[in-house]
Amino acid sequence: MAQYKPSVVALTETWLDENTPSSLFCPLNYVAYRHDRSTGRGGGSLLLIQDDIRCKLVNLWPKQSDNDSIINAVSCKLELACGKDLGLLCIYRPPGSSVSDNHSMFDVIQRFLNLNLKYNLIVGDFNFPDICWPNSAISNQGLQFLNFCQDSFLIQHVNSPTRLASNSVLDLVFSSYGTRVSNLSVNEEFGSLDHCIIQFSVDVSPQSKTMKICKRQLRRADWGRFQDLMALSDEWSRILLTNDIDLVWTFFIDSPDDALD
Repeated sequence: MAQYKPSVVALTETWLDENTPSSLFCPLNYVAYRHDRSTGRGGGSLLLIQDDIRCKLVNLWPKQSDNDSIINAVSCKLELACGKDLGLLCIYRPPGSSVSDNHSMFDVIQRFLNLNLKYNLIVGDFNFPDICWPNSAISNQGLQFLNFCQDSFLIQHVNSPTRLASNSVLDLVFSSYGTRVSNLSVNEEFGSLDHCIIQFSVDVSPQSKTMKICKRQLRRADWGRFQDLMALSDEWSRILLTNDIDLVWTFFIDSPDDALD
């Protein structure tokens, strides 16, 4: 964390349960959003998001029976400076998942995409070692997942092995159309674990919880003086005779600002 200073961290196979409060592991200046496995050991998905980013947890488990699935998924909606939202979904699908488990995962992803957010990211440990991205798979389950991703217009960005011991691409990063992922790299293994750290950027800006907005006090403006300043400008006649539309537009915007200043 100190090395990369990420805005968002996604972790899977956390092995957390209801007896483990987030305060025991959540770094300073981050907020933890998690989905723990409700039965047995292992599993779990976790998002750590900087606390100055406007963020809301999204419930993708409307039924209790779904929440008891061995598929773990946690989702958040981040507000962006552009006024749009970025959806973030972190999934853990354990090895040996059944066809029924796969359909449970497909349902979660579909609910996430049905939020119809402007930008979407889906990350996690999917454990499909037989898939050769972007277009081939050996097992029926791998082929089913590959077809689902293609039908959902999801773009997968990881092509290097993320588990070096098996030379497998298990940890994946998906984006929806229009969500720009850049600078993706598969780095060193994460601590004593045998999965590699994936680092990437998303070309959007999150909305800070505190934002300073400067506004002019137009009610207090001296409009008589403003008119005089605009009329005194000797640039109007020269600018309006030019054929450079960009120059005209820039002058049209800047002159009132200069007069108000």
